[in-house]
Amino acid sequence: MISKPETIDVLLPYGEMLRTFVEQPFISKSDLKAVLRSRGIFVSGSEKEDTIPIAVCCLLSPFEFGQLKECQNTKEDGQKTITRFLNWNSADTLMNAVPSDIDLEALLDENSNYCKMIGNPTFVPVANNPDHLRVDFEIERQDLSKSWATTNSVFKGSLELEKIYDGKNVKVLLKHTASETKQLNLSVSKHLKEHFENTGRIPSAGGETRILFKDFTNEQRVQFFLSLTGYNKTDLLEFKDVIDFDICPDADAGKLPNEIKWMEQKVEELKLKGKNLHETIFIKEAKYHKYLHVHQIDVKFDFSYYAAAGSCTIVFAFAGFMGESGKSAELEINVSNLVLKPEHRDVNKASVKEHISRAIEMFTLEQYRKICPQPRGA
Repeated sequence: MISKPETIDVLLPYGEMLRTFVEQPFISKSDLKAVLRSRGIFVSGSEKEDTIPIAVCCLLSPFEFGQLKECQNTKEDGQKTITRFLNWNSADTLMNAVPSDIDLEALLDENSNYCKMIGNPTFVPVANNPDHLRVDFEIERQDLSKSWATTNSVFKGSLELEKIYDGKNVKVLLKHTASETKQLNLSVSKHLKEHFENTGRIPSAGGETRILFKDFTNEQRVQFFLSLTGYNKTDLLEFKDVIDFDICPDADAGKLPNEIKWMEQKVEELKLKGKNLHETIFIKEAKYHKYLHVHQIDVKFDFSYYAAAGSCTIVFAFAGFMGESGKSAELEINVSNLVLKPEHRDVNKASVKEHISRAIEMFTLEQYRKICPQPRGA
């Protein structure tokens, strides 16, 4: 959400103005390197400190600047969720367990000097349940891609704690719409985990479950993604199609089979869009799975429950696998492209997405534990 907009008819940044723009976290090091590569400029180092000085010396074309602005729009399109689980060893309610002095604004300041917290958000019980807490927050960020004067952007995020499985586990649900809200969620989650460990409420080792890229073998990862589509059904969702997936060759898996040898030393990442992609050889033929890193899959579902019916796309992605996170990338889920049937057009879409997300969270954990009972990255 943009606040205090100003109209600037033409603005093409250069020099120090461009430096301020590309230093912001929504422009990744790979985004910047790609723009330079398109100009025929190849840099041996991949860090921003290697590429920013070169970019600042260039005069970007309107098209190139548009590409960088689109990086922000793409990464902030829709609410993404990360779900973690804690092994809970305490009879205390979550309301009593959460530290009373937790300061979200202080945790925000650790990660950013160009953002500020709006208000003073705190954890509150959901439906008066002391074992189900949620904090909603808004961050205001100076938005240099929209205006170079006073325009700001406001982004929402939330963190939710809920006891499940008869109080033996705590589900930690992180929701973000921008890199800043994601980083704040990660900082708050880390702070809470350390507090719970120090007070003996969760084990000091192995007390947290996170679904990471490195937890799986290549074969297990494909199996896991498939288990989240039509190969295992929920009462809410009916699988329709795989419409997108991202893969790349695994350089450590040995020589590729002849049928996919064309990818060797030529393909860094392959993004496929279309219909019935689960029927392509990359997914259908198990003999290729060990040679490939499948790190994102977009699945189309029909859904139906008491309040609404329609269709949607659910994106399951190890976000950041091709960037800074690498093999430590954590699974993110995004419910998008939601279309309601005409008879349900007046139903609030946000509440429908919330309902679908909650069903997917627990189902995803069940499939993870079936396929990966002893994570490789643990």
